[in-house]
Amino acid sequence: MEATPATARRWVISHAPLEREMGGGVGLPESPDATLPALGDLPLTIQQVEMIAGVSKPTLRYWERIFHDFLDPHRTAGNQRIYSMDDVRRILRIKRLLKIEMFTICGARRQLGLSGTGTETETESKEVQS
Repeated sequence: MEATPATARRWVISHAPLEREMGGGVGLPESPDATLPALGDLPLTIQQVEMIAGVSKPTLRYWERIFHDFLDPHRTAGNQRIYSMDDVRRILRIKRLLKIEMFTICGARRQLGLSGTGTETETESKEVQS
């Protein structure tokens, strides 16, 4: 079956009862790929990612700012976020670190191999190093 936006919607809708039962999202298995539909490189909107990952839109936007060097979805000409399945995997990895393994933001950034706290800008970082 070819991956289409309709396929993504059907997958999300079919997992909605599971999402409600588990208190949000489709759960956090050992491997993020275990629950992801085989959609290939199908672009996903923030609403679809919200339903797949069980993470609210404001939280997704916050994580984009904090983990900007790890999570950076593509933007359309109209500035709409377009997520890939790799982005969804990154989101599930962040979710696992923060919600299951109970890391702080700084601890999660260290686990992901990122430097800093994620709140400083490049110019602030350069000023501190000078």
